[in-house]
Amino acid sequence: MEKKPKINTAAATPAQTLKLGELRNLVGYQVRRAHSHMRRDYLQTVGNLGFRPGQVSILVLIIENPGIFQIELSRELEIDKATVVALIDRLEKAGLVTRQRSTEDRRNQALFATREGIKMAKTLLEKTEQHEARYRAQFTEAELKQFLEYLQRIYQLENN
Repeated sequence: MEKKPKINTAAATPAQTLKLGELRNLVGYQVRRAHSHMRRDYLQTVGNLGFRPGQVSILVLIIENPGIFQIELSRELEIDKATVVALIDRLEKAGLVTRQRSTEDRRNQALFATREGIKMAKTLLEKTEQHEARYRAQFTEAELKQFLEYLQRIYQLENN
């Protein structure tokens, strides 16, 4: 059996000084890095409230679209149905949303925010604004508008 050489981690190059080569020019790589950084920051911002980004999005969509169905949330957020169900279960257990059988199709459950859910969403959105402000501050108003248009253009590639 061949012995694997030991790696001297003390001599390893720190991540910030690694040469990225062509990765620096790949849109997907840069978007993934930005997403990872923003997600970590977001979790630090709202984590003490016990929420994950998916739960916040679902709660806001339910408030904005009373009676929305789970399948619609799954489509809009592009996450699988089982994950949506688990996130809604947590919100329901916390008393933030309720499920009601659809009068049109008893297999579907319409989702509604409770008063407590609306109150919590307000707090979460305030925290989200604090998080967003750190990133928005990196751009002028015109740059931010253009950046968001670029991101939307990428998203539209799959949806056209």
